[in-house]
Amino acid sequence: MDGILADELLHKQALIENEAVYLTYSLSGQNVAAYSGYAVVNVVEAITYRVSGTEANACVNHQITVYQTNQGNIVIGADAYKDDVPNFESCSYVNAPATYYDVSPNALQAGGSRNCIVEVARNEIGYVEGTKNYTKYGVWFGSQYAHSEWCAIFVCWCANQAKVSTTIIPKNNSVAVVDNLLSFFVTRNQYFVRGAGTPRAGDLYFEGVSINDLKHVGIVSSVGSTSFTIIEGNYPDRVQYRTISLNASNVIAFARPAYATTSHSYVAVKNQSGVILYYRCSACGHQVTNLPGATRLQSIPFPV
Repeated sequence: MDGILADELLHKQALIENEAVYLTYSLSGQNVAAYSGYAVVNVVEAITYRVSGTEANACVNHQITVYQTNQGNIVIGADAYKDDVPNFESCSYVNAPATYYDVSPNALQAGGSRNCIVEVARNEIGYVEGTKNYTKYGVWFGSQYAHSEWCAIFVCWCANQAKVSTTIIPKNNSVAVVDNLLSFFVTRNQYFVRGAGTPRAGDLYFEGVSINDLKHVGIVSSVGSTSFTIIEGNYPDRVQYRTISLNASNVIAFARPAYATTSHSYVAVKNQSGVILYYRCSACGHQVTNLPGATRLQSIPFPV
């Protein structure tokens, strides 16, 4: 079930990137049959989505065989897969060889740290908006924001992906406006203006004319002696790095959310042959297909 759910989150992202709207999704376990050394789980996956104004439905039945190795890993050994829509392939289909899912204590999920949000943002570098400001971040924030200005929305999306609570970085209609996002931290005394402190990775950077006239927000990724680097969305139409002088006149303020103290640490998820399929943060669960300094993995295909 965890494997299907993890894949389905990426399937939703793939639909969004292809400008399909994911309307409803449900995953239900029908029954579990336990045998000596293994179990068979029947799972029904029901999906409703819209493409080019046309609504479509798909229902996928999984009969999954799972077992536990001597090392304590859960293995998906087979997935007898049937769907009711021709040519619709759920990305939840589990191809052989089986995938190992780490169930050791180190893999337990926890709240996101400042390291988590920075790494989530870093993995989005290069994303470019579509026609009329269309972004997957806006769709996630709310259908009415699919074609909106999205720098603050990008920050909220990264926080969500990093498992940062909405009590720490909020998600509501008001904070799509940069000024309102800073106000959230001002009321909690979780901010400082230029020159009143030193930013650090994970802080939110606010840019503009004055504290009452803000224009932009980004996530601080690193800090030097005279400058800092942010990861930002909607500048002008993509996610990118930008390095800024600590003394620049348009540097207005920084917010320091009350992140959890967990660290962002990736563990490799491998198939039965030992090939790394992707990396998963043991703190927030974020998945990437490559790490800095590592050979880039082949992207996992998710047909739409």
